[in-house]
Amino acid sequence: MRNRLLTLALCLVVAGALSGCTGPSAEHYNARGVESFRLREYRTALAAFQQAVELKPTSAEYQYNLAAACQAIGDLDTAIYHYNMAVTIHPGMLKAYENMARCYMAMDRPAEAERTYERACASNPLSAVPFYQFALHCLAQGDRAKAEEYFRKAVATDPDNALAHELLGEFLIENGDRDEGLAHYKKSLQLRPLNPQLSKELDALAPAPSAPPPESPETTH
Repeated sequence: MRNRLLTLALCLVVAGALSGCTGPSAEHYNARGVESFRLREYRTALAAFQQAVELKPTSAEYQYNLAAACQAIGDLDTAIYHYNMAVTIHPGMLKAYENMARCYMAMDRPAEAERTYERACASNPLSAVPFYQFALHCLAQGDRAKAEEYFRKAVATDPDNALAHELLGEFLIENGDRDEGLAHYKKSLQLRPLNPQLSKELDALAPAPSAPPPESPETTH
């Protein structure tokens, strides 16, 4: 009887010790993955991010990182799945929408890329960023009308976004609407004065000063 009690007590001690032993945390695996990704060791990063997501699937950051690793090795379907998981958890994660759209474009699925940008705009209605990202995408696809629509929406959504004004200004000047384009350039500089490249461009676009009128000819008497 005494031996049985001693054995039971020992078992309880061992069980308690084992229950207090935990493996590496999700944070640990994520940090390892980030470092491997930085070194371009994408498959090593992928394995680490998978462990992080397994331990903490509700982290938008870990889902995003896993998606990025999948994208880096060319597994675009899985990348899209995890980007979708990331924006489901955190709809404001704009980079996830952008990368997802790039995956669709790499798979020659432009309609789904466009819907992804539309989702980003709908999920972040107070940010200019998804609107001008969509505009840039439309411009790259040759849809200038839609590009202008979304450049204008970006400015309307956030009138204090300097980059939104600069992009709209550039588009309008290229489109032949010089006066309105210059107005947006100037507004962008008001919002972000430390933009030497735009300052130079404005100086180059400014009309040359008119020449002074010729002096009156001297008359002789």
